[in-house]
Amino acid sequence: MSQENVEIVRRWWGGFNDDGMPPLYLCDERIEIRMPPDFPVRGLFQGHEGVRRWREQVFDVAENARVEPEEIVDVHGDGESVLMLLRATGTAGYSEIEISIEWAAIWTIRDGKVLRAQGYLNRAEAIAAAGVSE
Repeated sequence: MSQENVEIVRRWWGGFNDDGMPPLYLCDERIEIRMPPDFPVRGLFQGHEGVRRWREQVFDVAENARVEPEEIVDVHGDGESVLMLLRATGTAGYSEIEISIEWAAIWTIRDGKVLRAQGYLNRAEAIAAAGVSE
């Protein structure tokens, strides 16, 4: 596993947690973020404008949203991909109910920037898609 790639993803979420927006300088101009098919916000988000739309659409229901990586797993040993098991927390805007959701994503990092992120609501599905054993 490339420790540099792990740190890029950690900084991506660190920027999100600090500023409410992932740092675009860590995103390739051709970045693609794919949401799981069973997630309320579906589809493909492309480019820097896509990252902005993803942020608005996915996290607009939560105040004080934070995302914390819980575990990092090497994917295929290809030097580009990491699987991160994550937890999103926050407060639902209208009801003020505390939110805590486990999820996962497979990240592709190329030339020091996030090129792709594929999200999964079910951690087991993400682990299977990554081809790693638990």
